[in-house]
Amino acid sequence: MMSGQILGGADVMDATRYQQVIMFMIAASVALGVVCASVAVAFAVVDSKPMLRTEKINTKGTANSNGGKPMSGSRAVGLRSERSLVRMKSWKAVASSGE
Repeated sequence: MMSGQILGGADVMDATRYQQVIMFMIAASVALGVVCASVAVAFAVVDSKPMLRTEKINTKGTANSNGGKPMSGSRAVGLRSERSLVRMKSWKAVASSGE
């Protein structure tokens, strides 16, 4: 951004200030996002006593609507991945046959 302003004929100090403002805004938005995520996680895993609720921390796989059970079939793998697996198996069969 700063180089574009300088090439466009703006004052170097004005372009520098503009660049600093943009960088501080980016840093502030990242910091705000981290604080919001940390607060959300704290509310999710700490109860009113305050104690850590380890049963709310999912350590196996990702959170899903199956009550913590791992997903199976095409929901877990996805159609593209299944097609890729079929292609890979057929490619291995062709490669092992020596054709």
